[in-house]
Amino acid sequence: MRVYYFWYAAWPRALAALPPDAGHVWTGPGTDGYWRTFAQRWTGEDDLVCVEQDVLIHAGVLPQFAACPQPWCAFGWEVGPGQMSYWWLGCTKFSAALQAAVPLTSKQPGECARCGPVPCHRHMDVILHPVMAYLGQEQPHTHTPPVTHLRAA
Repeated sequence: MRVYYFWYAAWPRALAALPPDAGHVWTGPGTDGYWRTFAQRWTGEDDLVCVEQDVLIHAGVLPQFAACPQPWCAFGWEVGPGQMSYWWLGCTKFSAALQAAVPLTSKQPGECARCGPVPCHRHMDVILHPVMAYLGQEQPHTHTPPVTHLRAA
């Protein structure tokens, strides 16, 4: 299982919670950097764990991901008062088999016209559309307790 911390502006508390072997991936300076760096790691060679810059993981995250046979998993995080999200990429795992079965494409229908040839950082969740279609589910397999969204904390 490969763990990557995707960041443009690193959050010290989030960094401190990562395992020592986590990859630190800078996504700047352009709006397409997140997409490009994420797509480079979508190889199908091993499970891929994505932790976004403002997400503080807890001790249960990586053991639960490692033990879970589901192809797409997420821990929830608060995105607003009383609102939990398991969507987007905050703290997600994609199995190697899922990555191999669902190649990333550069554009998805309905994206914003300002993105250019690849999705901008505001539309990274477009990768989940083909994943959802392949799995026939709207949400990932969910884990608890939630992680901390530092921006909302």
